Amino acid sequence: MVSGSRRTADRVPADVQVTRARDAVYVVFTAAGFAFASWAARIPQVRSQLRVTPGVLGLILLSIAIGSTIAMPLSGLVITKIGERRTVLVMSLISAAGLATVAVGYQHGIPLVVAGQIGRASCRERV
Repeated sequence: MVSGSRRTADRVPADVQVTRARDAVYVVFTAAGFAFASWAARIPQVRSQLRVTPGVLGLILLSIAIGSTIAMPLSGLVITKIGERRTVLVMSLISAAGLATVAVGYQHGIPLVVAGQIGRASCRERV
């Protein structure tokens, strides 16, 4: 046995492990979907509050792709370093913090919205 977590996992029947893993995936994907939907529903409100043109809004939305592009090559390293469970937990918390930054940031200017979007997107894909 390599680690204490493997010993515990070895004692749990395989079908229980599969059920737990499946349920965890459902929860994480549902939470990520609700987080994205809450942002997407507020895009018109953010645009009017920031008083930006459609072109500038497009650049703000591009920050989502930038965050994902930055994080994709690092995903494997993070998972290898801290494990699957911790990765999901940490990335979920960072994604929530990014969403909160966007929620508060749109009242204070574009830089906070962009920073929140980059942080949220860089973690959302990893969860």
